[in-house]
Amino acid sequence: MKTHRWPSSLLPLLAAAIALSALACGDDENGGKDTSPIECTSDAHCAGNTANGKTRCDLTNKVCVTPTIEGDDECDSNDECDSGRCEDGVCATSKMVGCNARGQIPQDATQNEAVMVEVTFAAGVWSTAAACPWSCDAGFVLNVGRDGCEPAPTTCEEDLDCASELCVEGACATTKQADCLARSVDELSDLHATAQDTSAQVEWTFASASSGWTTSGNCPLTACASGYLLNASATACIEQVVVNVCDKDADCAANTNGKIVCEIETGASEGLCASPECVDSEDCAGNTESGKLYCDQNSHTCVASCASDTDCVHDAQKPMCDNSNGLASTWVCVAPECQSGACAGNGDYCKDMRWTECPQSDAGYACDVASAGTCQLTATQGCSPACGTGSFCNADEECEWIGAQVSTPSVRISQIYLGGQGATSPATFKNGFIELYNYGSQTVSLTSLKLLIATNAGLFSKVDLDFTTACAALQSPQSCNLAPGNYFRLKNTNNPAASAGATVTATLSFSTNIGQNGTVAIATSLPAGATCHSVKANAVDLVGIGNSLCAEGRSISGISTGDDASRAQNAYLRKQAGQTDTADNFADFTVETPVLH
Repeated sequence: MKTHRWPSSLLPLLAAAIALSALACGDDENGGKDTSPIECTSDAHCAGNTANGKTRCDLTNKVCVTPTIEGDDECDSNDECDSGRCEDGVCATSKMVGCNARGQIPQDATQNEAVMVEVTFAAGVWSTAAACPWSCDAGFVLNVGRDGCEPAPTTCEEDLDCASELCVEGACATTKQADCLARSVDELSDLHATAQDTSAQVEWTFASASSGWTTSGNCPLTACASGYLLNASATACIEQVVVNVCDKDADCAANTNGKIVCEIETGASEGLCASPECVDSEDCAGNTESGKLYCDQNSHTCVASCASDTDCVHDAQKPMCDNSNGLASTWVCVAPECQSGACAGNGDYCKDMRWTECPQSDAGYACDVASAGTCQLTATQGCSPACGTGSFCNADEECEWIGAQVSTPSVRISQIYLGGQGATSPATFKNGFIELYNYGSQTVSLTSLKLLIATNAGLFSKVDLDFTTACAALQSPQSCNLAPGNYFRLKNTNNPAASAGATVTATLSFSTNIGQNGTVAIATSLPAGATCHSVKANAVDLVGIGNSLCAEGRSISGISTGDDASRAQNAYLRKQAGQTDTADNFADFTVETPVLH
């Protein structure tokens, strides 16, 4: 109950008025009778005194008085109001509450207990909430008396036979195409839109006679206010993001104006965001007359040759980029020659969807279907002394290194760290390194292998590390044996990071820097021509980075050459600690903090 505060200057007059009122036994100052009760205990007792305005109870003297408010607020808290509800400084006499759930409703109907209804406060009590509405379930309609539900007719001759009032080919329809719901001017403004297509047709549905036809299909937006662009579904206007200056594509990625690639002139330190001609080769598919069917991922322009299998993924018939000749300017998408696990009639096996000659095929190796289409030794001669691990006795009775696919079938590249290569940001480790992993169940010798490193053109110019020579020079050559589940590290001695990092130790070392868009291969030899295709035939594993034109499947997403921090602090790690191998470098590797296993 609110306690009314009277100005101190009026208190003597108030006391006198009360005294006179008591003496006059209810006579008001004009000689008329005061219809208010002599005693009151709440405002409810004074509610009928609307004629003389004495509608409030002075609890101190228990008489009805004309309310006088000090200040602007009528109440400060709920307990100051008879209704128990103070809203915006005023005692409320109405409020919204949940509807009153019915005890019983007709069969095949559903009660909507979420409906809010208004109740009012009068004579000291709140009114009772209205009963919750109900509607017939789907497939039912109101009966003639409108007090129950009956099955909706499913067949019809005319529209009036149906609860939906729509008869289509003898059946009552519950869906239809009709005009979309147009938004009001205010609704368009709230969406930062200026126009909509009110002629668009959307689907309407009919659930019951009580709810009628309904749809959630608003009319598509067609124009946005300045600074906003339509989203892909034309349902909203999104704020236009504009970034102009950049030094890598990632700087432009947030642009909603389509300028999502960074164009940098030769020799410049920064460039401008621009709209790409293409994002992938699918964007170039219509250029059949010019032959520019592939998207160059560096310039984002359509060119006449593919760079990797990634450019061919949109052509189901020709999913491979033919990089067999080593001339990147002539590579085109081709159909696969074979499926993995297959053997050709001449003993060749299928590697990367191409027929490949088995290594050492002249010494008794052939493709074996029973061994999942891999090369296996089919004939041997006796050698004295017996050949050691990693070699076999050839037809001339001489020990010869076994091909990589046979001698080290369970070795793969598990990690590549570039070492910062002159980056000014703090590096995680002082040197770059390559890590190998044995995922098999047998110990293997690495002595027959060679490390090959290519530029982004996919051409290998030399042997960057010969395991045969390097392992023989070790105090313990057995150090080149790799046990199951173990790792083997190769350290780059030529690229100490610009700033100090943790020390890297390794069994073997190499001195060729790996480019941001290069390729690393572990193979049995450097074949003639040293093209990507010929190296793949001898490779135990091969990994392409960035925009490299030589990779298993797609290249790993490279770190931008301008991104010093990422370059110095992250490595390319094969997922699941070296276990994942789907023959797709992009899917198999992730960029993370390097780890010394």
